[in-house]
Amino acid sequence: FSEPSTHRTLQVKGRDGAIAALDDGDLRRIAFYREAFLLEISALGFNPTIARSLLHCPDDDITAVAFTVAEAYTQTPGPDARTVAGRLVKLDAIRDCLEGVIPGLMATCAPDGMPNVACLSQVEYVDGEHLALSYQFFNTTRGNILANPQARLIVTHPRTGARYRLLLRYLRTETEGALFERMKAKLAGIASHTGMSDVFRLLGSDVYRVLEIE
Repeated sequence: FSEPSTHRTLQVKGRDGAIAALDDGDLRRIAFYREAFLLEISALGFNPTIARSLLHCPDDDITAVAFTVAEAYTQTPGPDARTVAGRLVKLDAIRDCLEGVIPGLMATCAPDGMPNVACLSQVEYVDGEHLALSYQFFNTTRGNILANPQARLIVTHPRTGARYRLLLRYLRTETEGALFERMKAKLAGIASHTGMSDVFRLLGSDVYRVLEIE
């Protein structure tokens, strides 16, 4: 797996590979991947028509290869290439950091390289690979994420003080449904507790994939 804008590359290996049927939603995920890839290379100056031609495939011709990841290696060009990737901390193991006791710190970057750091009202666990952040204002952070969908997030364990740094990639914003309603209710509680009921209003739940946890 390689990210063109950073050249960050991982190689994963398994020994139980098998042809498998597509799961529900796979075609939707593939279409999303294609569009995300187009955005990624377009920002680097490549013609998106090339990518559309390269990735075009009739849905009926798509199959899946399923395997269990047994090993992971860093393949990013540089002195650490071909080394064993660091042990990953699982998102489930730091659930206590996502309960809102200590606000998270989020760092984003504008297309011109200008960084920005902001405190977050909410960091919400979604599943073992995703979390959601509260979208309340169209501010610098929001603008940066829409232009450059990668971010760093620091969360703190409320009892031990241990800090974890997460690498995130923005996927989508949800403005209705169970996740949005859950975060809306929690934000209302935070606003009431801090006397900010007239200011805090959830516009959406920004869903991110967690790429790394340090």
